[in-house]
Amino acid sequence: MAKTGKYFRLSEQAVQMLEQRDRLKYPHEVDLIEAGILAADGQKQNSEELLCEIRQELRELRQLVVDKKSEEDYPLPRL
Repeated sequence: MAKTGKYFRLSEQAVQMLEQRDRLKYPHEVDLIEAGILAADGQKQNSEELLCEIRQELRELRQLVVDKKSEEDYPLPRL
């Protein structure tokens, strides 16, 4: 992927974090910035997948409640 030059104004705290980075893992400041952006995007995707799973489980629970309520209203004979 081609690199594009961008310039940002950062808070003093962000600049300090860049200066205190693990220089073995992130030899250049841009490496840390890029890793952070890509990690945030990955977290967003994971969060969206998790929300979809939670919504599906809620639908299933609601259906169980409806089914249970129907059984209580119209009890089925036990076999």
